Amino acid sequence: MASTTATQHPHADRPPICGEPATLSNPLALTATRYANRQDIDPIEIQDVRCTLQAHRTGDHYAFVVGTTATTSAWTRWSRGAGPQSVLVLPNCPITGPGQDETCSEYEFHHGAHTWQVDDPWNPEEPAQ
Repeated sequence: MASTTATQHPHADRPPICGEPATLSNPLALTATRYANRQDIDPIEIQDVRCTLQAHRTGDHYAFVVGTTATTSAWTRWSRGAGPQSVLVLPNCPITGPGQDETCSEYEFHHGAHTWQVDDPWNPEEPAQ
C-alpha cells in the first residue's frame, strides 16, 4: 500500500518549485496581452501568477504570463518583497526531457531544474520521468 505522503505528493523526490505568488497589475496584464496580440484575453484572467522556477533563496522570481509567439512568451519578474514591475518577452526554453515531445515550460537560460524535473503541486498530472 502506498504511503499517504506519496499519494499527496507523487513527485516528492524532485526539488520543489518556488511557488511565490504575485498579482500582475492591470496595466502590466494589458501590456502582456498586447505583446501577445491577444485582445481576446481578459487581463483579470492572467493577473494571478506564481514563480515556477525551482525553489530558490536568492534572485528574482519569474512567472509565465502568456505565450506571444511559437518561440517566445511574456513573463513577469519581481524581487523579494515587491510585486511585478515589468513584463518581458523572453525566448522559450528549448530543452526537452528524455522521451518527451514537449519542451520545458520555462524561459531560455532559466536557473534551476526544467519543468519535468521539479515537483509542482499545482500541476500533479505531470508524467514522472
